Amino acid sequence: MAISETWVNKNTEDQLQITAVYNSREDRIGGGVAILVNENIKYWPLDLGISPKHNTYESIFIQAQQEKGPDLVIGVIYRPPGQSLPEFNDDLSILISILSKTKRNLILLRDFNIDLLKIATNGPTQTFMNILTAEFIAPVINCPTRITEFSATLIDNIFTNLVQM
Repeated sequence: MAISETWVNKNTEDQLQITAVYNSREDRIGGGVAILVNENIKYWPLDLGISPKHNTYESIFIQAQQEKGPDLVIGVIYRPPGQSLPEFNDDLSILISILSKTKRNLILLRDFNIDLLKIATNGPTQTFMNILTAEFIAPVINCPTRITEFSATLIDNIFTNLVQM
């Protein structure tokens, strides 16, 4: 299970009685990402060694062993609202380049805060999709995830390079 905006910090991570991998904020409250893992799954945290450090998103990655086929890389990404989308795209491009070199099955989840319904009218949104699809990483969700009386958005998603989910 992927969680963004955990509001867990380094002091409270060990108080939860669940098996999870965290990336908590150190400098302020809010935010944070986590992956809750079934105790029967063999996994390990994955350090992608991204340098220089970025500040446009929070993320955490694990590598999960598969019974058949290559290991699965699962990543949770949280891009806080208000962050520069062009800067995020630059940082995402570096991340996707690193992940693509692993040649593993990949699932990216959660809260990108990029409305894919605006892809035809927003250049940075088009760039975001181009970065992913250039590496054969496609969205699983293609209809609105939030609908109100006056609007509809698609800002939470799952992206994968798997042929079938």
